[in-house]
This record gives sequence, structure tokens and C-alpha cells, in this order.
Amino acid sequence: MPNIADSLPALYRSLLPELFARPIHQETKSDCDNCPMISQDCSRSLAKLPLGGYHANTKCCSYQPGHVNYLVGGLLAEGKMPEGAARMRERIKRKLGEPYGVSSPPDLRAKYESMESGNIKVNEHLRCEFYNNSGAGSCGIWFYRDAVCSMFFCKHEHGADGKDFWAKAKEYLEFAEDQLSRYAAYRIDPDLYYRAEARLQDEELEQTYEEMWGDFVGDEENFYRKCFEIVSALNVNEFQRIMGLEGMILLDELEQCFRKLGPMQKSHALILSKQTHTMELDASTVAVSGHSNADYLTLSRREWDALKSLSLKESRKAALARIKSQFSVDFSAERIEQLQRFRILIGH
Repeated sequence: MPNIADSLPALYRSLLPELFARPIHQETKSDCDNCPMISQDCSRSLAKLPLGGYHANTKCCSYQPGHVNYLVGGLLAEGKMPEGAARMRERIKRKLGEPYGVSSPPDLRAKYESMESGNIKVNEHLRCEFYNNSGAGSCGIWFYRDAVCSMFFCKHEHGADGKDFWAKAKEYLEFAEDQLSRYAAYRIDPDLYYRAEARLQDEELEQTYEEMWGDFVGDEENFYRKCFEIVSALNVNEFQRIMGLEGMILLDELEQCFRKLGPMQKSHALILSKQTHTMELDASTVAVSGHSNADYLTLSRREWDALKSLSLKESRKAALARIKSQFSVDFSAERIEQLQRFRILIGH
């Protein structure tokens, strides 16, 4: 079984605490090479449900990522993804680089941030510049991707509990990106670090590109490579020191989310959630979402009718026995747990 760190760039595997080495179920439903959200495949996607699908030539890669300094350095130094590295160098030449990383073009970022998420996902013109439009489509900087691109899954094996876990993991990694990029910049040049901090804390601060970079103007690529070397040389203890108290708290919260992925306690009674959305896929099959319109379960018509008959007046044991007799549906303990994780059923 894979572990959490398998979802991340290799750089982190020698840095992150023990939690990231624990086994976790792979999110098989969120497959980048066989995207389940491409709208023409209605049987596997949400094309009929409220959210809609993704554009076939974009998928969820309408997101416009930023690139922290040490991951940019790894991309440029290691030579594993030459096409992505060439595109990153173009961004640096366009003066999109800062001491803490390289940003996406302002026009694309502004369009992304101003549009509603439902529209973003179908907008082919907002496709990330690092998206390789070949075959099923792939990422040109995959080995050096950011927290969002590492931790985003549109569907989850553990439903709402899985969604909560990966959201907290993303929050932890985003904080790590922030702390490590600052640390690397400070180690290289404290004056550069203080200028970057001043710029970050005061958006109206007037500072030219040359003033921001100082002695590293024209040598930005070498600066990013040095950031990569510094972060790559860290060990777990040094990493946790850099993360500080806030990182410790985020790790504790992530641990709590991880525990919720374990076996659930059996509730006394079950009832259908009022937050469910349904859509008929065919005469005998219904798609039901509970915690998210992007994440649903497929149920037979008999299963759905059986769930609608649940009442708090019946115990769990009595209700399941009645459903088996009345609807010829025998819900296993695993299926009930799945329905609860997807917030289709609520336990009492």
C-alpha cells in the first residue's frame, strides 16, 4: 500500500515526519491520465450532476500554480523534465520570478481568481502553461509540483473523511512551502530575505525588479538552484525546527484527520442525510452525492429506495433486517461505512 509521501515530490521524502510514511489507500478515482470528470463520459463523470465535468483539453489544470524557489531550483538543476524547465526559464526571463518563487502570469492568475469555480473548470483558455497537451495530457513539472497539484483529488476513496484529510495535508504542505522558501532565501542572503519580506508585507511598497533582487539580478536561476541545494540537505529535525509551533499544531490536526480514516464505530441507528443530491443515470441506477457534488456513489434503484425508508424509530440492526426482507437488499458493514463516509447516511 502506498504512503502519503508517495503523492509528493521526492524532495520531501527525507524531510517529512513519520506520519507521511504511513500506508494510505491510493485515491484511484482521481486518475489524471483517465480523468473521471471529462464531461463526454457521462457514465463515469458528473456531467449530469450539478457541478458538470471538466473540459477534455484542460481537466482540472485550469488552476494557475505558483512555484516555490527550491522546487524551481530542482526543476532547473536535475534535468528530469527539460520541457518544463524551458518553460520555467521563460517565466524567469519575463521577470515573473521573486526570491520566494516564480509566479504565474498576472493575466491568467487574475482571470482564474475572478471566475467562479464551475466556470474555471470548463474554460480551455485558462489551461496551465505547464500542461503537456499530448495523449491524455500530463504535467510538465510533475516531479516539482506545488501543494495544490500534489494534494487535490476530485474524488475520494473515504468520501468526506478523505476530503478533509487531503485538505489538511495540503494546508500543512503549503505552510511547509512558505517556511522552506523563506529559510532558503535567508540562508543565501539575509538582505535579500528582508527585502522580500518587506515586499510581501506591504503590497504597495515601491520596489523595482532590480532593487528586489539586488546582486542576483541576471543570476536568478543560480539563486533557485542554491535554494534547492539548501532544502535538499535538511533532515527531519531541522525541518521540524523550521516549521515551528504552527507546523506542530498543523501536524497534530493532520494526525487527527488521519485517524478518522480508520474503522468507524457502529452507530445505534441510521438515517438518510438531508444534504443528498441525486441524478438518475439509467432506469436502474442512481448517482448520489452527500458531502460534495464532485464525489458521488452509484446505487441501484432498490438500494436508494431502501435508504429512503430509514427512520430513527428503528435500530440499525432492525432496519437492515427489514430492508433485506422488504427490498431484497443486503447492505454489508463495509457498504454502510462507505455510505456514512460519503455523508449519504448519518449515524445516531
